[in-house]
Amino acid sequence: MKALFIPVFFLFMSFPFRINAQSGTDADNYWILEDFNNFPVLDDWVIPPTNYSTYPNNVVLTTKYANVETGYDCAYGQKALRVRGVEEDGYVSFTVENASRVTFYITGKQKASDRGARIYRNETLIRTYDGIDRYDCIEFTEKIDSPTPVTYKITGADDNKKDPFVLYYIEVQKYGIDISHPEPPQPNYEAYWIYEDFKHFSSEMDNWGDGIYNTQKNYLTLPNNITLEADSANVELGEGCSGGNERKVLRIRGKKYQGGKVEFTVPNAKNVSINVTGKSTYLDRTVKIFKEDVLVETFTNMDRTTCMEYYEETNSNQPITYRIEGGDDTEKPVAIKSIFVEKYGYSGLENIPEQAIKIYPNPAQEMIYFSTTNNEIIQSASIYDMNGRLVLLKNEALQMNVSSLKKGFYIIKLITSNGVLSHKLIKN
Repeated sequence: MKALFIPVFFLFMSFPFRINAQSGTDADNYWILEDFNNFPVLDDWVIPPTNYSTYPNNVVLTTKYANVETGYDCAYGQKALRVRGVEEDGYVSFTVENASRVTFYITGKQKASDRGARIYRNETLIRTYDGIDRYDCIEFTEKIDSPTPVTYKITGADDNKKDPFVLYYIEVQKYGIDISHPEPPQPNYEAYWIYEDFKHFSSEMDNWGDGIYNTQKNYLTLPNNITLEADSANVELGEGCSGGNERKVLRIRGKKYQGGKVEFTVPNAKNVSINVTGKSTYLDRTVKIFKEDVLVETFTNMDRTTCMEYYEETNSNQPITYRIEGGDDTEKPVAIKSIFVEKYGYSGLENIPEQAIKIYPNPAQEMIYFSTTNNEIIQSASIYDMNGRLVLLKNEALQMNVSSLKKGFYIIKLITSNGVLSHKLIKN
């Protein structure tokens, strides 16, 4: 998770990534520009090799042991292609006549960091991703400028066995084309008090330093600066199931040595996820989790390959405190991989059905109009380009003049008396 500014409205929208090229049509510039949102959802695994036609040039996408489903977190609010691991020979493969730039967006399928992916070009392994979960937004991009045919294949990791990874975007620009593409969608940070995997934290030291045992250190977490009060702790690169993709962890000593712990309080909580692991190759680590000073979970016999999650549907509208400790009888450290606390009562911005407000004509050239069905009062209408820049804004709008916009794709956001609706707008 990168600590970067992302326009808030982008975090909640479900829309295709297809963008308007700088010149010509999508078919002129791209072999593939596919976000899977037009694919049918399949609940069951499609085991034999299956061919799909991709947008915009009907390039054949061959999959084995895959299905299409609605994505989570990194693939939030859109469809994604889920593919089984190498034990069941799951893969995605395609061939294009030539290529300038190739981009994939990949993520895991579960909260545990036990997924991986391999990317092959012309049967040569060119990239490996390990230790990813559904909060890891992985972007693979390479500019190859190949005038000859090229084949890509994506599989699970070698030790991934049956566990699936998720592919949620493919972009292949034609040879001789160089067009910037949108950033991967980011998790829905606004719905969380804490959405922290420590990647933006500075690694403090490789070894325990002077005074770190008896020094309390406060860390501020994303996205709301909730304080983690840590005793006998440091930040370092993860190992085992907390390794990969430069993943960092918060390591804490066992309670026996100066009371190693991490504690935090949130104003309320819908659900809480705390992911922990051991810190060595020995099965001798223990983690205890307390809620309001009451022991609610104990994980024992852990090593650095043991990934455990404490998950609770709290549904509390009151302040609540959690504390994470190592074992009572040891000083041996354990590691916290991530902490996620979702806000109680948060419903998100996409809370108005699309059929409640009609936006027409779409595509549009000059004027667009808004027609409501449930006595909605439109307080404001704002239009954003695909880079998240506000380009038009009108208050108390029932219509809007878009003639000044360049041709392409935009997002229109309507704030009403009953909520917010975001919708794709095409300017011709």
